[in-house]
Amino acid sequence: MEAEVGQNGRDGRITMEETLVALAMAFSGNKVCRKNLGGSGNNTIALTGPTPDLDVWKQALPECLREGATGWVPVFPDS
Repeated sequence: MEAEVGQNGRDGRITMEETLVALAMAFSGNKVCRKNLGGSGNNTIALTGPTPDLDVWKQALPECLREGATGWVPVFPDS
């Protein structure tokens, strides 16, 4: 798989990972979860704070958005 090139010719995946680490450091004491949005790029969104109960969150969403409540993973799985 070929790496996506970001700004200044940098590997987009490395830039994303560095950004997630910086986010986790900025919100010290809180967990950071991320979700890859799929597709050919490294499109990722992140949540800070305690990981929500995904089942409760999913049921609270309108049906058309429920699929988006799955697939969240911690940035630092051991934290």
